[in-house]
Amino acid sequence: MGSFTIVHRAGKGIATPFVSALVDLADGTTVKANIVGCDPSPEAVHLNMPVRLTTFPAGTDESGTVAIAFGFEPIVGASPTAEDASR
Repeated sequence: MGSFTIVHRAGKGIATPFVSALVDLADGTTVKANIVGCDPSPEAVHLNMPVRLTTFPAGTDESGTVAIAFGFEPIVGASPTAEDASR
């Protein structure tokens, strides 16, 4: 994970706080996504934290259809690689 911010103010209907991040992928691509499945606090989120792709329910419309979004979740127990630590 290249950079992140903990968002405390958002539009109506969006739960805060949440973690918004720029995630550096192995192929050199960078994507913006939320970090999910962890406490949105400086103690729980850090630069170069190993993460993996996941999906989560983003909301439900008036007809009951659930929207699925992608995000990244921390890999529990993993430590940054030497390549990540050098960034």
